[in-house]
Amino acid sequence: MPSKPTPPAHAASVLTPRLVLSCGPENSRNSEGDLVALPDGRLSLVYSRFDAGRGSDHDHGALAQVTSPDGGLTWPDAPRPLFAREGAANDMSVTLRYLADGRLALFNLRKNSTNDCRLV
Repeated sequence: MPSKPTPPAHAASVLTPRLVLSCGPENSRNSEGDLVALPDGRLSLVYSRFDAGRGSDHDHGALAQVTSPDGGLTWPDAPRPLFAREGAANDMSVTLRYLADGRLALFNLRKNSTNDCRLV
């Protein structure tokens, strides 16, 4: 079995965690997010936050947002729901893109069942 690559000696000083989105009994999984710079200079991270469950793609969950005022050095506010869950199961897999006219678009998957998962 091949060994894991060894990070460079300076990696610890370069790779410093700035944001940790922990999971627990009421938050089984965090995944599928996107990061964008907002016009006021803040960074915004929007991601899939799953409620209690086993961390499955079919658990209940919604999109959450957290922002950084200083380019990602600090994330002082707790994540908050971006909007109420619209899918019967969850909303997940977010993508953020600026449109040609400067508006920010949000695309995500709305999962209603194992046979109904739509891009919105």
